[in-house]
Amino acid sequence: MNPRVAGGIVLAVVLVATLQKHALGAEQMNNLLIFRASVWHLLSSVNLYALSTDHADLFKYSPTFALCMLPLAALPLLWSALVWNMLNSIVFIVGIYSVSHLLYRSDNDSSDDDNRNRTIAVLLWICAVELLTSVQNFQSNALMAGLALCTLSAMERGKTVPVALYLALSFHIKIYGAAPLVLMLFYPQKIRFTLAFLGFAAVLTAAPLCAVSSDNLLWQYQNWKVLLESDHAASYGLSAMSLLSPLLPNVQAVSFVQAFSLLVLCAPVAVIAIRPRLSTLPLRLLCGASVLIWMVIFNHKAESPTFIIALAGVSVWYALLRQREVENSHAEKIVLLMPRRGYKWLWNGLLWFVIVGTSLSVTDFFPESLRSGIFASLHLKVLPCIAIWLYIQMQLWHQIITSNFATGTQFER
Repeated sequence: MNPRVAGGIVLAVVLVATLQKHALGAEQMNNLLIFRASVWHLLSSVNLYALSTDHADLFKYSPTFALCMLPLAALPLLWSALVWNMLNSIVFIVGIYSVSHLLYRSDNDSSDDDNRNRTIAVLLWICAVELLTSVQNFQSNALMAGLALCTLSAMERGKTVPVALYLALSFHIKIYGAAPLVLMLFYPQKIRFTLAFLGFAAVLTAAPLCAVSSDNLLWQYQNWKVLLESDHAASYGLSAMSLLSPLLPNVQAVSFVQAFSLLVLCAPVAVIAIRPRLSTLPLRLLCGASVLIWMVIFNHKAESPTFIIALAGVSVWYALLRQREVENSHAEKIVLLMPRRGYKWLWNGLLWFVIVGTSLSVTDFFPESLRSGIFASLHLKVLPCIAIWLYIQMQLWHQIITSNFATGTQFER
């Protein structure tokens, strides 16, 4: 339960897993090979989004992401793997720390320090298996999750420019990484944020111009657009759409489900934003947890390593349940109307449903016959996250309907 020990163990496991993958051969690091090859394809004016003989899959990120891989491509493969996985893991752990510190802000109360440290450790252990899954596949999802958590923390602290930078970076890794944009409805300085975000986005979009011509860069963005359009119709992924696949005959139906889910996601955010007295820290973070889980469960290309993002959202949700009372900057207690003690079994049950169903169901904790036969057919990986996301919507609307007397708490200035 010591956060430093927990974080150290997690990083040690990431280190060992990376060394193991390298020892098994380069074919075990296909995603990293794709990232390393992308920068040379960009510099050589080769179509980034065509199937290459250098690796066994397609590159699906932005040209800016390809350019950012130059330092990794210049390193030996082992060092490249270590740097990439450690970057992902450290950013994620920093995100967990920063969000946990929002809930326990007292500098003098030792009990708050103990609670904060225990919460950080619990959240790290909740996410440990999914973090390992992500780094074993050399994915960018832990980096995405960490940036999203840092975005939530920076929003609450009124750091508009860092928020804009985090979101612009996330957008240029994967487009849906900009989903936390909707949470800016809660906060002031919207014009400053909009200008900063557009500025960072423009700079990052144009960054490859330092290495390629404008015509070539435009061509690469056109190729990316074609790939994304074809990708949308290719599969349902490990998403809510995979559960509804018998009812979704075409890509338009998939888009309808995603659009409807977006309305469900944004509705409580909009109501809370236009009723400032409801805008408490717990409700804002609960909306953040909803966004993080939504980014995965309604992503038509979600796969097992993507779920570290959803588990980050689950962690924020669980941290709020652990911390029934939080302090604002004026040391006033704001009570979060969560389920009564008699319902504690429900949210603990949902958490264990996620740990077993989402994290452990795809590991060797269960035999292959269960994993490929029963769990795959039940879509067990995504089902617990859908259950928690729906429960969060119930919690949000419960607060909106019953908390007419609530007084909103301002973010730290």
